[in-house]
Amino acid sequence: AIYARIAKGLDSEGGIKVMRYLTAPFRHGATTYSLPFTAVNIIRDATTALWREQLIPFSKPYLQGWASAVSKNNLFDDAAEAGVLMSGIVDNMRSTKEIERATHLLGGLTIHNPKDVLLFVPRLIRDINITAEQATRLGVFAKARAEGLDALESAVAARDITINFSKMGNWMRV
Repeated sequence: AIYARIAKGLDSEGGIKVMRYLTAPFRHGATTYSLPFTAVNIIRDATTALWREQLIPFSKPYLQGWASAVSKNNLFDDAAEAGVLMSGIVDNMRSTKEIERATHLLGGLTIHNPKDVLLFVPRLIRDINITAEQATRLGVFAKARAEGLDALESAVAARDITINFSKMGNWMRV
């Protein structure tokens, strides 16, 4: 009863913030900083892309997606501009502050202090997970563009090959 009164007293934004804060260690531990999640995510995304968009694993567009996710080349820039990125579970859990900080790293993990040394492995796992999420989407984007679809149609196909977490709304994210 006490918790129900507290919950009723919270406005929706306040409640969301509280729930996100309380569940963050579980969400990040199960996805962002989990190396086994990477393998599961790659298999799930490749399977979904195969069935939904006929993107064959290890085909040219699939490998282009991986190369782009790693190298951040022109395909990556085009996909980012079209809105393909930030639709995965790991990327969606990042705050705006984290994203801004990551853009200044230029794709590398830097070590400036003892804290960076301690967090190097978790940051590396996080970056591997983000790259794995983006790779299949970039492959679908490359395939759709090669088939003559415009940037918007290609972006929609790329975002929808797996769960598009940016469509979920605040309560689903919690």
